[in-house]
Amino acid sequence: GYPDRVHIEGRTKPHKWEDLENYQEQFEHPLWKKIGELAIGAGHGGMDFLEDYRLLQSLRTGTPMDMDVYDAAAWSVMCSASALSLNPMITSWARSFKLIDSNSGVASFESSRARSNRSLTSLVRRMH
Repeated sequence: GYPDRVHIEGRTKPHKWEDLENYQEQFEHPLWKKIGELAIGAGHGGMDFLEDYRLLQSLRTGTPMDMDVYDAAAWSVMCSASALSLNPMITSWARSFKLIDSNSGVASFESSRARSNRSLTSLVRRMH
């Protein structure tokens, strides 16, 4: 497969890649060190197992989940925003709802979480 390489600004030589193995022990997450062996053979290099493990852990202990509905919406909107910016018919429609900046043609979402939530909710409703 593709070699795992990394560049760490200020640590590796400028504009050069190094083997991940040189840094893996130092930077590997404690949770991965703890349950990584259990994840061997699971999908996406074990990350599917890790995500399921964290979800179940949160549900069992009542602690907040790693990702909430706002994170999910923010991650998911990228597909819709890309489609809006690439398809002329959708782009025209989106401009009428002020989802795309008329001058730049770029999908825009304000940084305020409350405003973003309203925009994302509105976008999702209109897309369905």
